[in-house]
Amino acid sequence: MAKARPNLGVTAQPVSTFIQPNQNAVAAELYDQQTVQNALQFAEAFSNLSVSAARLAGGLKQEWNEEQVQQGMDLVNKSRKSYQQLVQSGEIKPTENPWFAVGAQKASGSIEAMKARVNFESLLEQKVAEDPSFLDDPRGFDAFAYQYTQNVNQFMGDASYMSRAFYESFNPFMGTMQAKHEGRVIEHNTQKILTGVASEVQRAAQDWTSPNPTVSQQALGTLQTRLDEMVNQGVASNRVNNAAVDALVELMATSDDPRAAREMFNSIKSGTGSLSSTQYAKTQMAMNASKIQANDLRMSAEESKVLAARIEKDLTPQIVSGAITVEQAEEALREDFAQGKVRINANEQESKIGYLRSFSAAAIREREVQVKTEQNNAFWELVTLAADTDGVEDLDTRLGELKQRVGAIGLDPEQLYRGRELLDRITEQAKKDRVLATADAQTNELYQLALDAKNAQSDEEASAALKKYKDRIETLGLAPEQRFKAEEMFAKVQDDTFEAQSIRNINNATTILWNGTGNGDGILPTLDREVRESFEPNSNFVPGFAEARQQYDTYLTQTLGLTDPNDTKYKKGLTQAYTKMRDALKQYETVYLQKAATREEAASVRQRFLAMRMNLATEFEDARDVAPAFRGLLSEMNPQVVERAGSGEVGALPYTEDMVMAYMLANDNNQNLSTILPGGENGKALIAQLDYAVDRIRAGEKIGDVARDVSRLMSFGGVSKIDYFDKINPVKWMDTDGSDQQTRENIRVSYAELREAVAATSRSGAFEPDAGTYLDYEYRRHYATEVSNNPMASRSAHKVAMDKVIEENVLIRGSLLPKRNLGPNQDELYLEVWLRAKYPGNPNATLVVVSPPGADQVLMAVRENGKAVTSGLIRAQDIKMDDALFAQTVNDMLRGKNAPKLPPLLIKTRGHRSPLPAWLDAWLYEEKSGILTR
Repeated sequence: MAKARPNLGVTAQPVSTFIQPNQNAVAAELYDQQTVQNALQFAEAFSNLSVSAARLAGGLKQEWNEEQVQQGMDLVNKSRKSYQQLVQSGEIKPTENPWFAVGAQKASGSIEAMKARVNFESLLEQKVAEDPSFLDDPRGFDAFAYQYTQNVNQFMGDASYMSRAFYESFNPFMGTMQAKHEGRVIEHNTQKILTGVASEVQRAAQDWTSPNPTVSQQALGTLQTRLDEMVNQGVASNRVNNAAVDALVELMATSDDPRAAREMFNSIKSGTGSLSSTQYAKTQMAMNASKIQANDLRMSAEESKVLAARIEKDLTPQIVSGAITVEQAEEALREDFAQGKVRINANEQESKIGYLRSFSAAAIREREVQVKTEQNNAFWELVTLAADTDGVEDLDTRLGELKQRVGAIGLDPEQLYRGRELLDRITEQAKKDRVLATADAQTNELYQLALDAKNAQSDEEASAALKKYKDRIETLGLAPEQRFKAEEMFAKVQDDTFEAQSIRNINNATTILWNGTGNGDGILPTLDREVRESFEPNSNFVPGFAEARQQYDTYLTQTLGLTDPNDTKYKKGLTQAYTKMRDALKQYETVYLQKAATREEAASVRQRFLAMRMNLATEFEDARDVAPAFRGLLSEMNPQVVERAGSGEVGALPYTEDMVMAYMLANDNNQNLSTILPGGENGKALIAQLDYAVDRIRAGEKIGDVARDVSRLMSFGGVSKIDYFDKINPVKWMDTDGSDQQTRENIRVSYAELREAVAATSRSGAFEPDAGTYLDYEYRRHYATEVSNNPMASRSAHKVAMDKVIEENVLIRGSLLPKRNLGPNQDELYLEVWLRAKYPGNPNATLVVVSPPGADQVLMAVRENGKAVTSGLIRAQDIKMDDALFAQTVNDMLRGKNAPKLPPLLIKTRGHRSPLPAWLDAWLYEEKSGILTR
């Protein structure tokens, strides 16, 4: 008969090993009724094949069912899903081959068992952490495991094959976990006992130091008994001993009584020997030696603090106050030692007793000093009170009161005597001070009356104050000596009062002199009126200050009585008058400058007020405020300055503009400025230069052109002995150097020929006016050199000078330049080409020397008919151009239809013209033959 289909609902029941599935149950036969029926039919149909055919059919069916079980297991292992998850997801259907489901349950049971191991171990650790008493009894594990398997069975339900596979894997794990738990329970209980060792040691240490002898003597025996009992409870003796060592070492390293712990450590037994002799004890002592030593030092310091406080804060104050004697304090301290309040050896005890004696003695001395200090302070407080006499009418009565208070301070007899003597002296001095104070008050009163008389504003007030002073002398009842001094001061005050009256009269006269009487007179109203007149349209008027000087001279001589002009007071008065009027002019100038709308108007204001200051300085013979203007003028009369200034725009040469225009205004108002100009020839030269400039300005020339000419004439005139500003005979050196009329005539003729030769180089045939100063300089230099070298050659020196000038200079466009300061190729042609290229719009522009040449350079400027073409100076190194421009310019000069005429010096035969550079000579006369006249 075929066996029934396998039952998948078998549930395993827990037994004493938590879960005990039926290990003896035989798995269901892997045959069913249909298979057996088919086998019988097959046997009947093929009975001739023997009974073995049925067995063969059954074997084939069994192999097929085993394959289905393996496939179910593979499905779970590959998907890693449980049997229930596979059923829920439809991957295993009810109609599936049941052996396939059996395989799935087996694999699922094994997987769940692995998960359950991890989960169970985690829950077990959580239980131990939450309930430490769980480890007190091993039976707690059985209950915990039983509850866990109940939950597992509920989860697996009737899946018997899964349950069987689960417990086959889980039960061995549970056996291992139970064994581990029992070990943990044993260790847990051991640690509880060992923890008690530390508590027993702590309790024994407290009993050891108890003041009750019975308790302290039994402390060690009680501890030894408790340690033995712990060993009898099943804990290894070495572990108990080691725990005791740890507790005692900890006390030695941290407690406030390490001595007790050390004595117990050395007294406790361990077997037949002492606890301290064990290897573990020695190791722990060595490892904690530094901590134990530090704690010993700490406790020694603490005991020292306690003992010091006992001596210094308790016993010594009682000794100082007299409550106890030093001997009683020593006895109290020895009692502390005997009772163990402070544990130190005998030597240390004697040392502390000695410290008590010395410290208390010092405190007693300090108290004595303090008492003396308090007495001194109290005494000096009375002394200070004695010195304060304000508001005290009867000094003698107050003195008696102070003496009584001194006696109550507690001074010794000698101190008391000296203190009262000091109070007597202070009181006597206070009486004298009162007398002096009265005299001072009287003197101050008289002094105030004297000040009233001296500061009186009128003669009537002064007389009344003097009378009051005199009457007060009579009523004060002064002592003879004090009265004498008061009358002496009265006489002086009287004299001062008369002097003050004189000063008031002078001040009144001074006020009238300056401000007038209100009728338009006075120096300042006149100045105001004349300044306004000076700035009326088309006015050239400038205040002269002659009348002001006359008025002030009269004031000095008649009002002040200063008749000697050389008197210091007289000169000081003039200086004060000059300063006052100068300051007034400055104020006016500030006002008018603020009104000026243009630079030209502002310049006109400055120049007009400079003229006023020049007139003021002339009248009062004080040039200090116009001297900067003269110095500024001289600083601008420099070729480099004037050439950079251009054609003379307003403000380019401020000192020159202001001085020339102011000088012109002063001349228009007939002012003689010679008194404020530098003395001697320099002053005369400056006046001549200013006159020269004024004449040129009046002729309509610009200030820049005039300044350049003045600068150049000054520079060359200083070295050539030519006074260009002498209108009668500027070339006066000819009269002095020429020994006779014929020589002077020769000089004039040769000089005129020289000017004509230079003029011949100009297209217009005109001599450049600004080149004359350098020509004069060169001619005079060579003439003087020839005469000085050969005094007998004065009649021929003029010819030598003319030849030298032509030989040593380049003549170009009506001017001449020194060859020694030019480059080797900077000849007439090069300069002509450079001027044509540089200034094409100025056909007569030429170079002129503007200051005597130096050793290595010459300062030049560009002029055309006496007018500046450009601003700034030119040196030889500035005259340069590239070859292409040079050739192009020369070609334009020679071949251009409208090219201007060549300079006359170039239009000559080849043998007589000026030398040319070799390359240019070949270019002109060989390659371009026929262009120039040979």
